[in-house]
Amino acid sequence: MDQRKRVIYIGSSQAEVNELPDAVREDVLDDLAFVAIGRRNVPVDAIQMVGEFSGVMELRKPYDDNTYRTFYVAKWSTGIYVLYSQIKKSNENREMTPQDRKRLARRLSVAKQTHEQLSAEKRKGNRR
Repeated sequence: MDQRKRVIYIGSSQAEVNELPDAVREDVLDDLAFVAIGRRNVPVDAIQMVGEFSGVMELRKPYDDNTYRTFYVAKWSTGIYVLYSQIKKSNENREMTPQDRKRLARRLSVAKQTHEQLSAEKRKGNRR
């Protein structure tokens, strides 16, 4: 039985990942693949968020004097949900901008809805 989780991109997160510099994109995709097959629950450079974003993981990739951030959720059995990817705009402030927080909250909400829908479909399929 294949235990690999599928990677599900929410909103424009796939385009955002694709826009990362090649080396960063490859590193992010490798980390997501390792999480998907269960070989690495938490990549070395991942940080678990707290508070309203509890359960969201943040990958931080330093590259060429910048830091690139990719946010994902891996706690659900239905998949790895990639929420958002961006360049960190300031080295001085670790906090997200209000706009980034809103975007992440919206995409997390969509990911939860998608997870619930996929879980319901799976339960329904198992009853047949």
